[in-house]
Amino acid sequence: MILACGGIKKKPEPVQQEKDSKPTTDAPVAAKPAPTPEAVWSAPDKWVQQGDVSVHIEWSYIGKVQLEEIVPMDGAGSKDEHFAVKLSLTNINPTKKVEYHSWGGAEIPTDGDFAALKESVAMHKNAATLKDNFGNNYKRVNFGLVTKPVGAVSGNESIYPNKTITDVLVFEKPLDTVTNLDLELPAKHYGNEGVVRFRIPITTLSRAAQ
Repeated sequence: MILACGGIKKKPEPVQQEKDSKPTTDAPVAAKPAPTPEAVWSAPDKWVQQGDVSVHIEWSYIGKVQLEEIVPMDGAGSKDEHFAVKLSLTNINPTKKVEYHSWGGAEIPTDGDFAALKESVAMHKNAATLKDNFGNNYKRVNFGLVTKPVGAVSGNESIYPNKTITDVLVFEKPLDTVTNLDLELPAKHYGNEGVVRFRIPITTLSRAAQ
C-alpha cells in the first residue's frame, strides 16, 4: 500500500501590529526664566553705596514742613503735616565730580532749553517714591516755583570727590496705621544704575519738625 506523504502545515505566525513611532530625541524644553532677585532694603541708620555715591538718612519725621522762599517770610511753614526726610549724599569716587539731580523732582527750566526741559521732565517722573506696608503710594509734595523745604536742593547740585551734600524730600502724610515706609531712590539721579532702598520703621520717626 502506498502512503501519500503531505507536508506538515505550520501555524501562521500572528501579525505584529506596528507601534506608534517615537522620536529618537526628546523635544526641547523651554528654559525657565531666571528668578527676579529680591529687593534689598536697608535700615535707616545705614549708609548705602550704589555706584559712586553713598547715601544715608539723617532724620525723618511726620509734621509740618519748614519752608523758605525767594522773598523771606517770618514763620513760613506748610499748612498741613507731611512726611519729610533729610538725606546725606557722599561722592566716594576720588577722580569724578558727580552731578546730582534732586530726588524731590527737578525744577522746570524757563530759558527755552528744550533738551534741559526734556531731562527735567524725565527726572521728575523717575524721582523718589514712598510706599507703606499696605501697598499705599504717597506722592511727593511740591510747594511751588518760589517755595521749597528748608535744606532741599533746587534742581541739581555738583558733588565733588569726598564731599557730602544734603537734600530734603517731602511726601504726603502716611496713614496712622502703617508700620514701615519703603523709600526708593533711583541712582540715575546721579548718573549711575540701580536703586537705593531704605525701609523706615514708623517707630523711628519723630512727630515734630527738626
